[in-house]
Amino acid sequence: MDVIKLPLLLGSVRMGRRSEAVARYLLSKLESDPRFRPELLDLATYRFGLLEQRPEEMEKPPEALDAFSHRLREADALLIVSPEYKGGIPGALKNAIDLLEPGILRRKPVGICTVSAGGFGGLQCLLQLRLTVFALGGLPIPESIAVSRVQERFGEQGGLRNGSKVLETERFLEELYFYAQALKHAGQGADLYAGRR
Repeated sequence: MDVIKLPLLLGSVRMGRRSEAVARYLLSKLESDPRFRPELLDLATYRFGLLEQRPEEMEKPPEALDAFSHRLREADALLIVSPEYKGGIPGALKNAIDLLEPGILRRKPVGICTVSAGGFGGLQCLLQLRLTVFALGGLPIPESIAVSRVQERFGEQGGLRNGSKVLETERFLEELYFYAQALKHAGQGADLYAGRR
């Protein structure tokens, strides 16, 4: 069985964010699943400045960006957990994505979980993130998780509220693992083929 290196990217830096509880819930599921080697990448710990200059044009790119990029390059797949703000992607997440080198997610499957206070689970953010993932060379998997009314389902200290329906994660993680394993093997096959030329 392949073990998939899977960073979980938490795409909000807002104080009081409820998406953190969702991210930590998913992280606990991943940590108990032997198919995955998860790691939390919390944008709040990176504190990237606003993109005013392309990193390759900077005299001294942020050290945090190098470490952040390295984790994405080394990953077999990526899981993004993001709230929807004003019908779209949070500015901090889009800014971090804009700092990344083009193609950094090439041939990597990306699972997306969106979170909202309203009843639609962040579907507009989901659609925008799928397009953005394509722009980075990644492949958003068809399955997704959309958490509606997050304030009713998760407590302020994290964890599901009593009586709240458990998130349907099994199929989502099954699909993410399938794509990660398939693309990992396809990439190894392509490298072997290229070496025979």
